[in-house]
Amino acid sequence: MGEVYRARDSKLQRDIALKILPDAFALDPDRLARFKREAQVLASLNHPNIAAIYGLEEVDGVLALALELVEGPTLADRIAEGAIPFHEARPIARQIADALEAAHDQGIVHRDLKPANIKVRSDGAVKVLDFGLAKALDPATSSPDLTRSPTLSTPAATRVGVILGTAAYMAPEQARGKVVDKRADIWAFGAVLYEMLTGTRAFDGEDVTDTMGAVIHKEPVWATLPPETPPRVVELVQRCLKKDARERLRDIGDARIELEGADRPLPSSAAPGAGRSVWRERLAWLVATLVAIAAVPFVVAHLREAPPTPATVRFTVTPPDGVVFSGGSGYAPAQAVSPDGRLIVFMGQRVPGGALLLWIRDLDALVARPLPGTEGGLFPFWSPDSRSVGFFAAGKLKKIDVAGGPPQILCDANAGEGGTWNREGTILFAASTASGLVRVSSAGGQATPVTKLDASRKEISHRWPQFLPDGRRFVFVAEPNNAASVGSLDSPETKRLFNADSKPLYAPPGYLLFVQQGTLMARPFDAARAELTGEAVPVAEQVRYGGNGRAAFSVSENGVLSYRGGEAITGTPVWVDRTGRELSALVSNPLDSAEFPRLSPDGRRLALVVAGDVWVYDIQGRPPIKITFDGQHYAPLWTPDGRRLVYETTSVPLRSLPADGSGGAPETLTPDGHFHPHGWSGDGRELLVVRLDGAATAPDIFRLTPGAKSEPQVVVQTPAAEGAAGAALSPDGHWLAYVSDATGQGEIWVRPYPGPGAPVRLSPNGGTEPVWARSGKELYYLEAAKLMAVAIEARADFNFKPAAFLFESNYVRGGQPPSYDVAADGRFIMIKSANSRAGTSPMTVVLNWADKLPVRAR
Repeated sequence: MGEVYRARDSKLQRDIALKILPDAFALDPDRLARFKREAQVLASLNHPNIAAIYGLEEVDGVLALALELVEGPTLADRIAEGAIPFHEARPIARQIADALEAAHDQGIVHRDLKPANIKVRSDGAVKVLDFGLAKALDPATSSPDLTRSPTLSTPAATRVGVILGTAAYMAPEQARGKVVDKRADIWAFGAVLYEMLTGTRAFDGEDVTDTMGAVIHKEPVWATLPPETPPRVVELVQRCLKKDARERLRDIGDARIELEGADRPLPSSAAPGAGRSVWRERLAWLVATLVAIAAVPFVVAHLREAPPTPATVRFTVTPPDGVVFSGGSGYAPAQAVSPDGRLIVFMGQRVPGGALLLWIRDLDALVARPLPGTEGGLFPFWSPDSRSVGFFAAGKLKKIDVAGGPPQILCDANAGEGGTWNREGTILFAASTASGLVRVSSAGGQATPVTKLDASRKEISHRWPQFLPDGRRFVFVAEPNNAASVGSLDSPETKRLFNADSKPLYAPPGYLLFVQQGTLMARPFDAARAELTGEAVPVAEQVRYGGNGRAAFSVSENGVLSYRGGEAITGTPVWVDRTGRELSALVSNPLDSAEFPRLSPDGRRLALVVAGDVWVYDIQGRPPIKITFDGQHYAPLWTPDGRRLVYETTSVPLRSLPADGSGGAPETLTPDGHFHPHGWSGDGRELLVVRLDGAATAPDIFRLTPGAKSEPQVVVQTPAAEGAAGAALSPDGHWLAYVSDATGQGEIWVRPYPGPGAPVRLSPNGGTEPVWARSGKELYYLEAAKLMAVAIEARADFNFKPAAFLFESNYVRGGQPPSYDVAADGRFIMIKSANSRAGTSPMTVVLNWADKLPVRAR
């Protein structure tokens, strides 16, 4: 078919696969037509499980396809290692079916599906390759096109290994040279699924003739399928491999549905082996009846006894090798147990420097598996049938099928913190960090408000909702003070229950779970009346929690509890050069939850948040000064003269205090609202802020003159999210760098400050946390784990050079920016994790957790 090379696209700076038609075939019209047809087919297919085409090029008579480069082994390589357990094979098969369904919906048959044409990436994503034999469905075709069959009568046919590998997956009608339709792909899918589960081919032989004969005349050895294979999957494979295409599964979409519901039992009439003779059926019923009669005395005696209390079982779940539990400094709700108690979804990150993904752990499996398509996914929550997960990523609310397949965007969600899903298909979630809760259909659409912030209680946000059993009322957190509250879809009225350190979660048979000073508590709660019925009792110690109601625990509908405790996230501010080499540490001992490093204007002091309070560290080693004392503070910013520090707190607005620790009453700098401080104008009179509440387009960028009655003035306000992942003013105050997701992902943009002027994009591959060099001649930003530098030449116009890679950042990053700063001499101040195994402490899972509580629900 062609020669395939790994190549580099010098224009877009990416690796690709380059398929070239060899000179020997360049004059073969059939080969040439097939080659061009592959380009046309791929151009018409846009699906995450189909390797994409970038272009068809012809240079000096050489014809080439530029294709997506898919890393990782083929499915054939994986099967060569042995049979694939069903829980691993299901998501692979599910994604193959998705790819075929997309092709069939476009009227395209692959015609050469086999393990060698399927790749499985390291993140679990599946890619179907090589549509070179694909053909548009044409029912009117009356004669077979043998030149497009895998069994070509050319010198290539002597390459027995290649042809044998293809023949083993050909449908009988295809092997006979007849016209084929999408049912040939369904046959091949069944053959591939059989081989995944058994490690052996469904049809095999010593040569092509034997193999083709087996395809046409023999049945697979069904007993080879592992005993643990669900009956529905056994029947699915059998239906895919029907010799008569008229009896075969009609649509690959039905295969996808069967895989999704594989755990549901078959109707007795459809179960494998249902064709037993009548006398065997009668014998079975006779035996069952006799056993039942004999058992009656024992059953009666047993019923007189008190039923035993189910045992409370504890065990731990660890992340896969090379992965850590993640979630915003270890505090975010890093896991969610499915309603049926069988699965746990958690936020995990490959180390060092890997992407954040959602992972699924079956409680009866040994390892977790990633959910491809959930990169950057935050705060997962389950559908009521335990088959889908909702999550937040890139400013959107999304959902994904846990059996595999691409995610679906449901609606915008600028900073969603928590969601819940009822049986009527309503999703309730926190759309931002400074508004009430909103609702949207699980099919997607426009989100509409449900709760309103209560000004009399000085509420600033509603977060972490969870539906109660009736699916109409829900519990949630009202900020400030993490007030556990109750609301309803049928009324805007809400009711406060109590204050805690975390979100409340309802747990059958009737408790509210919450964290108080690190202890997970259970308080009896009548869900029907939405009333507390008793005092709280402890359930578990040392459970991780943080600000804004975040805590790492979850509970199912049938008594499965999970939570994380373990290590504190400690870090050390260190000096790093432009190559990433660590030079020295600023302090000798690790600090608890160190974040937001900010160097003073003169470069002699470092503002740092430690365990929620603002500290000032002297670069020369003098004792540090603690500025705040009540916790839950973020994002310190020096005033231009270096005398005061502006900081954010959960009890907004922004405030400032003297940087020398002399204290006094904090000065209020902004009106009520949720603001992040990001810089000062060149004359030091205006404060640049990102506002996360107010307008429907929030977050947006504003400027204001410090003061409680100041009126914020718009700098950047569009339907996209601006500034939430970073914003910074150049040292001369003329240029604003900020993050916007206008392209669908966070990118670095620069525009004149305060305007007017059009923005210019600096980052070609995504970016967050812009930080200016003190000279203004460079701008730095993070591209995932990479620290990038852009050389700036800004006069009347803003000129810059392409971004240059400096080093891979394995330092603590993320959360609210900035997570690093740069000194005048070009050194960087970063936060180094002092806990090399941070995020690896196990998750505790408890079955029947409520059975030993001293206080019973009623």
